[in-house]
Amino acid sequence: MSRGAKIAIAVGLGLLAALFGLLYLNAQRDALLGGTELVEVYVASRDIPANTPLEADWMATREIPKTFLQPGSIPVSEVPDRTKIKGVTVAPISSGEQMTRTKLFEGAPPPLSADLKDQPGTVGVGVAMDDAPRSVSGMVKPGDRVDVLASFEFEKSQDEHFTEVRPLFMNVMIISVDQHTTSTHETVVNDPNSPGAGGGAPGEVKTVTLALPPQNAQQLVLAQQLGTVWLLLRAKGDNSPHTYEIWNNERLLGAANRLWRAQDAQADMMRKIAAGAHR
Repeated sequence: MSRGAKIAIAVGLGLLAALFGLLYLNAQRDALLGGTELVEVYVASRDIPANTPLEADWMATREIPKTFLQPGSIPVSEVPDRTKIKGVTVAPISSGEQMTRTKLFEGAPPPLSADLKDQPGTVGVGVAMDDAPRSVSGMVKPGDRVDVLASFEFEKSQDEHFTEVRPLFMNVMIISVDQHTTSTHETVVNDPNSPGAGGGAPGEVKTVTLALPPQNAQQLVLAQQLGTVWLLLRAKGDNSPHTYEIWNNERLLGAANRLWRAQDAQADMMRKIAAGAHR
């Protein structure tokens, strides 16, 4: 065999080896990337904090290899209309990150969360209403505005206590009463069995949720631990400043003496005297 033939065979074998190598690399690439199949998915177009109702313009679309799909991702083929993706984030989503169902409370945004969006800079804080008069006999409804007062008991000495009422906040929006919110109470008003919404027995309200700035919400939580919170209903459209003062039993009665109340020992003694008088 001539030298030229040998060179030609060697070149041919080299080209064949290169071809097989290229085919192998392509096969490995296809295995890694899931073939040439690309899938269009929704990604976040901005950083989205947790507990935030979704907006359609916060999402964009991007084509990615199928093998790179995150669990629970939302392909555009499944939901062509991005406005149909509704919910609230249960965890932060970074810009460019795939929108996944694992990070969403899907469905319509919870009413209370949606209503808070209309009260920027506030959080919802619940006030337990275990006594009907404190919630205006249960006749408050979402959308009403109230002033918030609290009564506290102070101790002067071991046997001497006095009660004081102090104003906390004025003109606060009620965003929910029990399970009814400002966006749902219109339908509730027509329900004759719905407490706290224009029907039903008064005094059945268990929780009233107020929209307050975070620091005020902290103060309200503490006030509920230390004393008793009262809600004073405002007339519709009344945004005027109300003047409240600090009142206690000494000021109310016009005397420095405390209001006498029988202690347990004194009550026992009085019962014994009463029982002896009937013998």
